[in-house]
Amino acid sequence: DEEQLEEILKLYDKIKGKTVQEMISEPFFSETFLRFKATPYQLEFLTSQDRQQSVLWSRQSGKTTSVGLKLFKFCVLHPASQATITAPGFRQSKLVIEKTADWLYKMDPVAYRAWVEKPLRQSIRLRNRSRMKAFPFSLEKIRGETSDIVDVEELGFIAEAEELVHGTLMPQMATRWEKGAQIIVNSTPWGRGFFWQIQNDPKVMPHWKRFIADWREPVKAGLITQDFIDTQRTQLTPDKFAREYE
Repeated sequence: DEEQLEEILKLYDKIKGKTVQEMISEPFFSETFLRFKATPYQLEFLTSQDRQQSVLWSRQSGKTTSVGLKLFKFCVLHPASQATITAPGFRQSKLVIEKTADWLYKMDPVAYRAWVEKPLRQSIRLRNRSRMKAFPFSLEKIRGETSDIVDVEELGFIAEAEELVHGTLMPQMATRWEKGAQIIVNSTPWGRGFFWQIQNDPKVMPHWKRFIADWREPVKAGLITQDFIDTQRTQLTPDKFAREYE
């Protein structure tokens, strides 16, 4: 109809003269198609093609949205692929799907019609037969899946974290490794388990691309205010403040 034609012409004006490679590069892809303007630390994460990525960011830094949109873009560019999301609780893994679906309604309407088939509570289906799926944490239930890109929420709170990563998730990507499979783990600090080792153990650290952003980065980017941080600092113990925001 006339409104859809106008939307197509608006998008065409933005992309005409661009090569495919230029259109899928960042920040052009996110700003043009997803209408998402990344902060500098988010942009660094979105552009990474490293196979093993670790995200340690302050609370309220846009982590869940950034991870969800990165998985979505991967699915757009890799037909018939699967993005697997898991977490200590099913609610946490579904939250990535929910936040991504909420953002997709803000994206360019032409791109939405072209790429998104159906967003559901536990999955997002794309028209190119790719899908994002949320799973409850269970080594047995996840073990049978085949994944092209994986996100583990709050890895630091999973007791069997190392077994989950190396015994269950990494083998899922064995046949997809040469096609650019990726695994992303994120958490707030908790204990000295596998996520702590990724950040601190000299034997483990070299295998992971680590993205770290404390409260200063989202304050500088305008996502949260200095006043909020100052309030939190006065109300929380130093340990709790460090865990949530540093």
